[in-house]
Amino acid sequence: MRNYAPVLSAILILQSTISVAQSLQSIALPRVGQWEVNYDDNACHLIGRFGAGDHGIAMRITRYEPGDHFDLRLFGKQLQTGGQQLSVKLDFAIGDRPFERTAIAGQVGSMPVLIFHNLRLDGRNTIADAPNPAISASAEAAVQKLTVAFKRPHFELETGPLDQPLVALRRCQDDLLRHWGYDPVVQMELSRRAKPIGNPAEWATLADFPMQLLRAERSGLVKFRLDISPTGAIDKCTVLERAANDEFSRRSCEIMQKRGRFKPALNKDKAPVASFWVSSILWLVPTD
Repeated sequence: MRNYAPVLSAILILQSTISVAQSLQSIALPRVGQWEVNYDDNACHLIGRFGAGDHGIAMRITRYEPGDHFDLRLFGKQLQTGGQQLSVKLDFAIGDRPFERTAIAGQVGSMPVLIFHNLRLDGRNTIADAPNPAISASAEAAVQKLTVAFKRPHFELETGPLDQPLVALRRCQDDLLRHWGYDPVVQMELSRRAKPIGNPAEWATLADFPMQLLRAERSGLVKFRLDISPTGAIDKCTVLERAANDEFSRRSCEIMQKRGRFKPALNKDKAPVASFWVSSILWLVPTD
């Protein structure tokens, strides 16, 4: 675990009064306390808490690499659902409209959690062929809340401006790259990131599902990083986070190292350099 004390002092966040304003349409949950930045060995987390008691929801924004995209986890008793996946409308109120994403529903201990991957504050598609414009500091400062709608009433997490918390998160990201052995400046100035050859979604199939876990109807999610050499070879697979059995982690890296093919990253002068590729595999038991 890396030390995260220095970055906390850089976050200027006001305390919020604990209260819950409820209507037929929404439940407003004020932020409670400060934002926290957690320096994990393989990720950077921005954590906020909203509301209190059984009404409370915790939010964790996670970044594994530079950029404007992030994973989002929401924890709270109010988030209990009846299935493994569901459609949720999210809105940070800086895009053209609310955006709809699929959430993975699960449990952390006895606490329900909704997991979202590859989000942007503006709701743009993070896997589009054309690069998305960078999200400006003024846009981050314009955020006041996150609306989460998948049932009535929906929830409004009163985040306040996110510019300063995200500045702190980017400092953590730079430190994370150094921790992995990469120069943050080189990685931020890449003219091309490490690029899969072919469709990565076809690298793992149902036939790869560990049979004992399939019979036991166990599902799991594995987030991983592949270190890609200047020749495009996969030097290493590292599991960044898992909500799964260890066998899912082992199988995920085995498949990626066996079947993954890449074009190497190019630096600002178009020369091949070492870099990495971050992705995930959702091992989901088929439903009838």
